[in-house]
Amino acid sequence: MKKGIIQGAVLLSLLTLAGCGANSTEETKSSSEVSSKTESSKESNVSMETVEEKINNEDWNQALQQLEELENQGDKKAKGYIAEIKEFQKVKDLYRKGKYAEAKKALGKLKATLPALKDQKDQLSDKISEKLAQEQEKQEKTNTEKATTQNKNQSKTITPKSYSMGQMEAMNAQFLNWAIPRAQTAKMAVTDAYNVHGAVSADDLYINTPDGKVLIQGHYNPNVYVGEAVAGLIFCHAKDGVTGELPLGGCTATTFENVEMDEMANKYILASNGVVYELKGPASEIVGVGGVNQGTNTTSLSGNWIVSEDAAAQQEAQNILSQY
Repeated sequence: MKKGIIQGAVLLSLLTLAGCGANSTEETKSSSEVSSKTESSKESNVSMETVEEKINNEDWNQALQQLEELENQGDKKAKGYIAEIKEFQKVKDLYRKGKYAEAKKALGKLKATLPALKDQKDQLSDKISEKLAQEQEKQEKTNTEKATTQNKNQSKTITPKSYSMGQMEAMNAQFLNWAIPRAQTAKMAVTDAYNVHGAVSADDLYINTPDGKVLIQGHYNPNVYVGEAVAGLIFCHAKDGVTGELPLGGCTATTFENVEMDEMANKYILASNGVVYELKGPASEIVGVGGVNQGTNTTSLSGNWIVSEDAAAQQEAQNILSQY
């Protein structure tokens, strides 16, 4: 009897353990299924649709990250899409740097397979075209302004007259007297020693202007020169700080000891054709002057003479010439 009871208890224990094991197996299986479903759910959140959504929002980092996930899951097209997006980002970088021509060329070579990327490509193409059009318009405006300036510099000249040395000296003195108070106002010095004998060894000295060559010193030939200098000025800075007239005590190359030769100066030449020409540069009196011996250039020109934009100087030139 006792033996039967013991056997029954053992059997009951075994059945209980078997039941627990079965429950444990079911629970493990259930947990595994939940985990699998969770992973599947995660994977289902990444798709080409979500990638395109990121591209439309220009969230490039997320788009690339999702494509990398798809590539890891075995999507064979994802790698190509990644390459396209990276190339597109390079084009956008060129655009941001203002290299619009390069960006247009690179964008033309870009293959945009994804519809969303193609839309982005088309939008960027429109922006680049707009910038290129603006650049072209700006360049055309600059060219027009240059042409206008050149036309303005082609001054209205008068027929040159022949003047005696005495008349030229008188005109030069008048031009200097007009310039002295202007120099004082500008805290500069001014001298009429624009024509320094011996500074250049040549038969003729001349300057090159937008209207043609103007004779500074030598033999006037109307077939070569559009006029000759009848007066001239140099606005400069004196070493001793003097303003107004700068006495030089003679017109020689050694009379500029009191001039700051390395500092910028304004040089005016009043020509017999009725125009004041101007040159800005170092105070050295020979800058901007060329020399000619028997029709051959012996001294090269430096600096570009322009028709002076100083309206007061041009008006004074007309006033002076009208008296002779």
